[in-house]
Amino acid sequence: MTVTSDGAMERRTRAEEVSGGGDRRPGRPRIRPRWAVNVGLVAIGFLVPLVVTGPYQRHLLVNAAILGVFGLSVAFLIRRLGMVSLGHALYFGGAAYAFGALSTHAEFEIIPALLLALGAVVTVALAVGSLLVRSRGIAFTMLTLAFGQFAFTLAGLTQTRSVTGGDDGLPVRMNGTLFGLTVRDFSDPVTMWMICWAVVTVALVALGLVGRSRFGKLLDAIRENEERVRFNGSNTYLPVLAAYVVSALLAGVAGVLFAFYNSFLSLDVLAWTTSGNALIVSFIGGCWVATGPLWGALIYTVGNAMLVSGGRTEWQLYVGVAVIVVMVFAKAGVVGSLQAQWLRHRERRRPPVDLAGTN
Repeated sequence: MTVTSDGAMERRTRAEEVSGGGDRRPGRPRIRPRWAVNVGLVAIGFLVPLVVTGPYQRHLLVNAAILGVFGLSVAFLIRRLGMVSLGHALYFGGAAYAFGALSTHAEFEIIPALLLALGAVVTVALAVGSLLVRSRGIAFTMLTLAFGQFAFTLAGLTQTRSVTGGDDGLPVRMNGTLFGLTVRDFSDPVTMWMICWAVVTVALVALGLVGRSRFGKLLDAIRENEERVRFNGSNTYLPVLAAYVVSALLAGVAGVLFAFYNSFLSLDVLAWTTSGNALIVSFIGGCWVATGPLWGALIYTVGNAMLVSGGRTEWQLYVGVAVIVVMVFAKAGVVGSLQAQWLRHRERRRPPVDLAGTN
């Protein structure tokens, strides 16, 4: 007997648990339908540029994918620990600026600059997280906002202008190649979509494995009742800190992708509004569904582009209304609510179990 995400209980017999619920001939390897579907979806994702042929539409897809990866980092903390961060732009923009500074000023090649930038993100996340994870609730959220704004202000100071470019921005000059890809390839939406989709796939698989591991179960227990976990003798500080670092690292990966594609950085990548965008797409798509932030990013990016192209200068107003509607009428997000409706529909169609006829 397993429990689905919306609490519905699926009953299976012992034979179904062993065989996967279907008839299987002896000697033939069993293919799990869910894995087959997932592999198919990954393959379809790489073929999206063949369907979306417009340059502007491809550009929107790449932006949505980058924002989706960023949203995954924020949603990971919410889903596993119930902790809301408004300062993840510190790692998104920090990784982008670290990569840009190492490539432009120090003239590092792409791979060393990439590794050093992500290493810097992990180091900063360990230092900042060691203080932040001692707090919970609104205190944690406001502290993340404070650290994020500190980084934003620091990057705009006159003393750091030579590194960050200040209000003028930082043109990113990349050196060398990455698996044979040059700077020109990174500016191509088709190539960049392939890279982003590969990162999305790896991120979803990695986060899924974390969620199913003993570490993920411990995080779930901490989210539900941290005091009881401590009472049982388990340490809660280090697991929460590790989860925070994982989330920050994923945000840093999204920031490096942003630097790859745009080849220019402004202080906006460190602003609290950037963190807010990641939070918005997580809420729109659904934090409790693995792919929710990705769909939320797609809805947000395409909707924003449609409003701006239609001459709607007050597009933030429509975004706010959309978030309010989702939070009131679809608290699990668009994807989460649709999934819950489908699961309830499947439960209603399931034939009743005849308990009287069983031994």
